[in-house]
Amino acid sequence: MDPHALELLNSADPGQHGSDTITPVPNDIGDASVRIRVRPEYLPSRSDPRQPMHVFAYHISIDYQAIDGGPTVQLVDRFWRIIDAHGTEEVVQGEGLVGQQPTLRPGEKFEYASYCPIRTSWGTMEGRYGLLVLDEREQPASRQDVEVGRFYLVSD
Repeated sequence: MDPHALELLNSADPGQHGSDTITPVPNDIGDASVRIRVRPEYLPSRSDPRQPMHVFAYHISIDYQAIDGGPTVQLVDRFWRIIDAHGTEEVVQGEGLVGQQPTLRPGEKFEYASYCPIRTSWGTMEGRYGLLVLDEREQPASRQDVEVGRFYLVSD
């Protein structure tokens, strides 16, 4: 399934089952933060409850806010914890976000859509992104985790 075909890039509103998390980014210049909004959506046309297989899309909007002259950041990896209604947990981790390691300057945003199949009609996801704070030469100066708050995968 092609995540771009999900056509979810039109709304950053997390809705009633989504997540909206802000994480401060320590640096020497001043205030900076990363805001991550997640909007999940059930995909009945891609699901088959008889299997059982329920497919959920999720749209992620990552906003980086910092004062002028603030550091550039790069999202380099991700970790997801997916739990279905039976309590079965799956961990997904690896480099990049949908094959990319986006670099963001103050005021920039990165958006993407992906999907998650689970065996029950509801579940949860939560996780984190690995974030590098880059120095003025665009070299890694520090690393931190940016939390993605729990969101709910619900088929109704």
